[in-house]
Amino acid sequence: MTRSAWAVAAMAVMAQAALLALLAWTTWDGLTALQRQELATLAQASGTVPVLAVVGVLGLTVLVVRAIFERWVTPLRCLAEDARIIATSNPRPRATETAAAEVREVSGAVNLLAERFQALHADVEARIREANALIEEEKNTLSALMSKLTQGVLVCNPEGRILLYNPRAQQLLGGETRRSGGGDWIGLGRSVFGVVDAALIKQALDS
Repeated sequence: MTRSAWAVAAMAVMAQAALLALLAWTTWDGLTALQRQELATLAQASGTVPVLAVVGVLGLTVLVVRAIFERWVTPLRCLAEDARIIATSNPRPRATETAAAEVREVSGAVNLLAERFQALHADVEARIREANALIEEEKNTLSALMSKLTQGVLVCNPEGRILLYNPRAQQLLGGETRRSGGGDWIGLGRSVFGVVDAALIKQALDS
């Protein structure tokens, strides 16, 4: 058994021992002197039978607690761990079904949610792949169109990072840099503000 099971069993045994002690004291307190003497004589004649009976009851309590933990508490903990794995890391595993009908019903509900979550996860991944493929296709189309233009075209993001450029832009801007001895500055991901003044770009956008 786990520590929590032993803790529950110990508390149950102590509670039963306290209840038996209270019951014995109440019964003893309500007896007359003659009845107490007769009960003492009966106890002496019985020997260790009453003690064994009390130990048997307490041992049965431990067995009952263990059975409860093995049938319901431990499977529910495993079910919670399975649900946590499904929700946070991997939607493919399924919760383990147990012998207890109540826990098995909960496991079925968790597995149903896992199947729907996995289907939703797969649908989202498919949509992401489709969107990425569409973006790549549009990017390739734009690159093909830009390569045929006779004017230099340079596409940047709001931070000034170069996203696209055509050969004519590379010839115009890269050629100037080469003559200055700085080497090619134009390239994907590089900043356009390294050569073109940011104020001029802002003025052109505003106008």
